[in-house]
Amino acid sequence: MTMDIVLDIKEGRHPLYETIAATFVPNGIYLNGSTSNDEKWFENGFERILLLTGANFSGKSVYLSQCALITFLAHIGSYVPASKATIGLTDKILTRIMSKESISKMQSTFLIDSQQMSKCLKLMTEKSLLI
Repeated sequence: MTMDIVLDIKEGRHPLYETIAATFVPNGIYLNGSTSNDEKWFENGFERILLLTGANFSGKSVYLSQCALITFLAHIGSYVPASKATIGLTDKILTRIMSKESISKMQSTFLIDSQQMSKCLKLMTEKSLLI
C-alpha cells in the first residue's frame, strides 16, 4: 500500500477463478495516475486509463474483477494473489461490468449502461478505481 496514485500488479491471479479453472494464466496491470487537475497527464507519461478489448469469452470480465478483488484484498490487509503488488490508497471501487435489460423499464441496454457510467463518473475521485 502506498499513498501514490498507482495500481501495479505483477502476475496477479483471480482468487476464485483459479480454483475452478484447469489452467489460469497470471497477468498484471500497471496504472500510474496523477492529480485530476493535471491536463497534460498523457504528455507527462502518466497511464491513468486502460482500454480493454477482446473477443467474447476471452477473459475481460475475469481480468477486471481480478484487478478490483486484488485492490480490495490489499486494502483489508489480506493475502494478495500476485507475485508483487503496489497498490495506492483507494477511496472507492466503482464497477460497471454488466447490465440486465428489462422490458418493464422500457430502457435499452445502451441507455442503462450510459446511466450507470454517468453515475460512476459523478461519484469518482482521483483516488477511485473505476472498473
